Amino acid sequence: MMLKQSKFAHAFLVGERSTFFNSLTMQLFHAGQEEYQLWREYDTPAERGPLPVDMEPFIEAELLVPDDREEDGTLLARLRELRKQSHVARKGSAG
Repeated sequence: MMLKQSKFAHAFLVGERSTFFNSLTMQLFHAGQEEYQLWREYDTPAERGPLPVDMEPFIEAELLVPDDREEDGTLLARLRELRKQSHVARKGSAG
């Protein structure tokens, strides 16, 4: 499977510690410098060997996503979902 960095993933390296932020899920993920360097290799999709085991959490946190994943409409769909949940919650508390 070809992987790429999610367009919602952001990373910061300070010394030997890295912090990743997924702006879609609003989650933080902490790792080391080595993981940061590995993640940076996915800035462009390319055929690679087996994924290092320590990179599995990057897929789970959606910092790395399949190359064929269309992310352009994802943020808008998420916003609509949150608005709908909020509307339902308000209706439920008003009754």
